[in-house]
Amino acid sequence: MRWAPSVLMTTMYNALTAMFLCLLLAVTGCNVFLPSQFQSNRTGETAAEVSPASRAEFQAAWVGREASDVQKKFGPPSQMETLEDTGGKRYYYRESGQPHYVFEFNPHNKVISAAIGN
Repeated sequence: MRWAPSVLMTTMYNALTAMFLCLLLAVTGCNVFLPSQFQSNRTGETAAEVSPASRAEFQAAWVGREASDVQKKFGPPSQMETLEDTGGKRYYYRESGQPHYVFEFNPHNKVISAAIGN
């Protein structure tokens, strides 16, 4: 089945609108209807607080490394998405009661951003 360009544009517009609303809700602190990566405490277990210095060290340690290095250390991601604007990928790692990790990769599978959060 071949889709008309107007149907594809409408579908893309609706998806982008939904993502924008989720991000807006996350920034304002609302935890209703948000993807799991924005919810800091889905199961009621608390994660240890991560200091700003630890976040900076984590970022510095991972930027420039390969996706295979990340998977060796953390295993398969809890969630993965393709970044349509850059052609790269984003991996999410989240376990109950543990800090969560987010890695962004360029199209050549190199880490361009790494974040650790609660």
